[in-house]
Amino acid sequence: MKQPLFSIIIPMYNVEQYIERCLQSVFDQDNPSLKYEVILINDGSPDDSQIIAEAYCKDRSNIKIIRQNNKGLGGARNTGIEHGTGDYLLFLDSDDWLMPNALSKLSAAINNEDIIEFSVLVKNDDKTINTIDFENTKAKPGVDYFLENKTINSACNKIYKRSFLVAHNLIFKEKIYGEDIQFNSRAFYLARKIRSIDDHLIVYYQSTNSITRNQNFAQKLKYLNDRKEIILSLKTFEKEFGCSDAKTKRYFYERNGSLIVNSILSALKNKIPSAIIREFVKTLKQKKVFHINRDLQHRNLYRKLFHNKISMQTILMLNNLRGK
Repeated sequence: MKQPLFSIIIPMYNVEQYIERCLQSVFDQDNPSLKYEVILINDGSPDDSQIIAEAYCKDRSNIKIIRQNNKGLGGARNTGIEHGTGDYLLFLDSDDWLMPNALSKLSAAINNEDIIEFSVLVKNDDKTINTIDFENTKAKPGVDYFLENKTINSACNKIYKRSFLVAHNLIFKEKIYGEDIQFNSRAFYLARKIRSIDDHLIVYYQSTNSITRNQNFAQKLKYLNDRKEIILSLKTFEKEFGCSDAKTKRYFYERNGSLIVNSILSALKNKIPSAIIREFVKTLKQKKVFHINRDLQHRNLYRKLFHNKISMQTILMLNNLRGK
């Protein structure tokens, strides 16, 4: 097979009710099959996802199905990066799907960028409940792009040049919540050309079993602890690359600051006990990476707290955490 333009990487784990819809959206694209390959990673799924995928794809030549022991979403995507041969990689979660003509629109947009970001529809079982909209922008270095343009942390509303990822050994951290945040924080810093386009090219399916909606306390606690790990790892990354200019320092400051704000907000919404949140903050202060005492993050946090109807008692508790 001629080297494809796109490698579409789809992890599978307990997705037997979604995988056919996802695959159908890929094979319904108007691009010829020689221009893309599909890499399905069975990440130790205990259900019938693999059987369904094999039956659906048995007569197609541009698909690989790889079975591995469970490594989590990040580990499955890393396997996709390892086996992909396309010029650009697109990460597609198996409960999401591509919009019609998405690949041809991306193909027309490419001009040697390291990363291209695109707009998103968010749906539940009944209807579109949200859109995430981007403008058409000019390509610019990743730090400039982040500081000057809207972006989201997801890896699934972007394509990545494979040679760029390989050159910088960019892979996902395994078995954590928020692997996209850590991955994109490094990728954006290293990228020399990023831009966005306004086309809505993917549908995010919002499940009732997401981490913010289920009742599993252990998962919610892991979510907070993983965020702490990511915040600390970004500080390590910043030191490793010797970032000293004001623009780069602002990049990492805002990356970590927004992550801290959203981590605390999620912990409050998930009813994590205040003692655990205090310990989270204490650790970050000890490591000198707790930034929400600055005006921008302070206002942003309290705006979100009021918008989400967090109790005044909780807001006062957080104010005591803030450090001067």
